[in-house]
Amino acid sequence: MKTQSKGPFQLFYEYLYVIVIITAVAIGSAYLITNSMKPQYRSQARYFLPNVTDTVSLTSEAGNIPTSPMLPTANADFQDSLLGILNAADTRALVGTRVPQRNSDWLKKNVKFEIDRFNLITITAYDPDASMAFTVASEYLRTFQEKLDSSTKERVAARLQTFADGIVRENQLIQELEAERLAFMNKHGAIDFASELAQLSQRQVDLENKISSNQTSLAALEERRAEMERQKEIRPETTESSSTMVTNPLLEELKRNLASAKLDRATLALQYREKHPTLVAKDKEIKTLEEEIASIESVVRGSATLTPDSLRKDLDSRLVDLELSKASLTKEGELYAQSLESTKARRLELSVLQAELESLESKIKAARTTLTNYRDRKAELELYLARNPSFLLVPEYPSVAPSPYYPILWVNLLVATVLGLSLAICVVLIMNQVRFSREAELW
Repeated sequence: MKTQSKGPFQLFYEYLYVIVIITAVAIGSAYLITNSMKPQYRSQARYFLPNVTDTVSLTSEAGNIPTSPMLPTANADFQDSLLGILNAADTRALVGTRVPQRNSDWLKKNVKFEIDRFNLITITAYDPDASMAFTVASEYLRTFQEKLDSSTKERVAARLQTFADGIVRENQLIQELEAERLAFMNKHGAIDFASELAQLSQRQVDLENKISSNQTSLAALEERRAEMERQKEIRPETTESSSTMVTNPLLEELKRNLASAKLDRATLALQYREKHPTLVAKDKEIKTLEEEIASIESVVRGSATLTPDSLRKDLDSRLVDLELSKASLTKEGELYAQSLESTKARRLELSVLQAELESLESKIKAARTTLTNYRDRKAELELYLARNPSFLLVPEYPSVAPSPYYPILWVNLLVATVLGLSLAICVVLIMNQVRFSREAELW
């Protein structure tokens, strides 16, 4: 014979007393255990490292004007470094000295550090005493801030001393360079090389212009001399100052020959005809004599007095003047060339001296610029130390917890009820299975 199986509700109803007893025992045990536990209070602080730095500058407004709100940095390296400092043994030891009621081991177990999802670093202290939890969290926060600030101020103080030493050193360097500059100027007897260089430059230009003008004058003088030489060559050396005129004796002789020829023709004309060769020859002779008489001057020069040519003499005098002018211009050109060479040499010397002086002045300027930078940085560091800034921003300070963080009675009772019901159901199922097995064996 087989036993009829029961439904769950019928089964639970049949063993309801078991469920009630086990659940009641679980709730009662949870109540007793919760009341016997020492309450733990929690105090928590939240802080963050800003993603931008709050700087102060005395030389520029760019660093003094905020450009964005200060939000938590998402740099994992920074956050890990901060957690490492918080977990360091020296930090716990320092907090332990400020909270003598709790030692370093207790702090290691009961103080937790973590980064929440808002990139805030949390310090959580657990303690049976709410005020002690608040004290521990506050001291951790203060110690951590002071540790960061003190280390930063030590670095700032070291830099401040470095800049102070640099200011002393730069002042001494400026004094040495100023003394060297003064000695240099006294040695070369100059106050302002630039003015003298400007004068020499103008003088060099004037000399170059004079040399160019001198060369032009010499070229023009040489052209004039060549022209005078040409004119002199075409002039005679002497000219007639006086002369006498006489009758030309050749003309008289030709006239006598002409008269004789005409007489002979008249005699021959009586003997011969007109076209007789003898008459024709005589006519030609007469004609030739007439042409010669016509071509010869009746008066010729008898005697003349010669004197040197005055224009040639004047040209010689002017050529001598040109030679003197040429010698003068040549000498003047040589003097200009010598002055130009000396001016160039002096200008080169002054250029070298000015370069040395400018080198000294540039060193002095660079030292003064460095000194000004050192003073500005020193003033900024002094201002930084006077501001007493903190790298950490604290949006949530620790507070005294009004109620324990754990144990929470209603939570424990709820958990005990669930566990009791679960255990009771398991026991009921086991009891039902055992009972079913026994009835099956009887049949």
